[in-house]
Amino acid sequence: MQNNGSGKNWKEIREKVPRSSHSEWEIAPKRDPLSILRKQDKARIEKLIPIRYERMAVSPFTYFRGAAAVMAHDLAKTPVTGIHVQICGDAHIGNFGIFGSPEGTLLFDINDFDETIKGPWEWDLKRLAASIILGGESIGIGRKECLKYAFNAVQSYKDTMKETTKMNTLDLWYKKIKIDDIDIKKEKMRKKLDEVNAKARSRTSQKAMEKFTHIVNGERKFIENPPLIEHVFSDEDLNFVHNGMKSYRETLSSEKRLILNRFRVTDIVRKVVGIGSVGTPCFAVLLLGKDDNDPLIMQVKGASKSVFEPYLNTDAYINGGHRVVAGQRAIQAGSDIFLGWGKLNDKDFYVRQLWNMKGSIPMEEIREEGFDLYGQACGTALAYAHANTGNRFAISDYLGKSDTFAGAVADFAAKYADQTKKDHMQLQEAIENRLFE
Repeated sequence: MQNNGSGKNWKEIREKVPRSSHSEWEIAPKRDPLSILRKQDKARIEKLIPIRYERMAVSPFTYFRGAAAVMAHDLAKTPVTGIHVQICGDAHIGNFGIFGSPEGTLLFDINDFDETIKGPWEWDLKRLAASIILGGESIGIGRKECLKYAFNAVQSYKDTMKETTKMNTLDLWYKKIKIDDIDIKKEKMRKKLDEVNAKARSRTSQKAMEKFTHIVNGERKFIENPPLIEHVFSDEDLNFVHNGMKSYRETLSSEKRLILNRFRVTDIVRKVVGIGSVGTPCFAVLLLGKDDNDPLIMQVKGASKSVFEPYLNTDAYINGGHRVVAGQRAIQAGSDIFLGWGKLNDKDFYVRQLWNMKGSIPMEEIREEGFDLYGQACGTALAYAHANTGNRFAISDYLGKSDTFAGAVADFAAKYADQTKKDHMQLQEAIENRLFE
């Protein structure tokens, strides 16, 4: 019988927190999702805030993607076992995808870590399951099928977690989901994945240079696309990025600094990214090596507290950038070699390559079977991440052999999806009533 490190075995935990209890969802008194979202606006660039809400208002799923803080508030009141891992914090299906390992192998894994923190493993699974229902319905899949796919994703997590208990520690650490190893039997699905793979392989700094830059007066510069990409440099902005890049270098290993020192910063723009991140300080930095055709394009992104920090006791991180980088290095199968962090003028940030053979599988272009397979792959990736950073034996023992937990989480996801639709309508009404102007 395994122990979870807290002096309680899995039977004691099940008695206190039955697996069926994870279906519970009740609205807290005085719950106000708009106030939670508006509170985040205080740390965002004011002129970009309308873009955030415009993107969130498109559908319940896009609202869900931008409302991680709302779900953090809601999850904090749900049953948990007390077993903590390094959670992604924003484990919706849009935050999984393809990226290149340092060796150039295409891998499938979590690819967003802005909210990562040490916390309850259940929270990642519940956000994933709810996103499968909302994401599936957004592309026309019925509720019954979406419920099944959410259930299957959680079952995939359970089965993978069980497998990890049989693995040696180092074998688990080196375990990766290689795209070429995914068993896809249907020809149309394999063809679509091959297209996504080819596109991901083309997403390099060289291709980013061709897409985002041009030559102006003999110098390579970013192409502006206001307000999404623009040169907006006050002295403070310019110093933030230039000096911040210097402090960032100190967080890299000596051999990575040696490579980076062969590049020089030649241009910087502010770049709007994602849905949840719209309005946060984010810059694209153009560095050139031996000549104008030797690029390295980096993303410098502001990092504040995780949306889960108000509900957890944590002081393990030097700053927000360190939290993101430490979390990514702990749970992603193969991190960007230039991933690092820094602090300047009380602003926390982290740095990564803008394009590192990153790719995503467009939900609207895959059939129901493909969507199911995709959700299961997300569940597997989460299991590897949690197993590497927490007590995999305790989690597996708690989950057991039955489908009770998966059924409960799918029930929760259905309830939360319904609530998200109501929250989305509230946002739309607020926009129509010009409450965000």
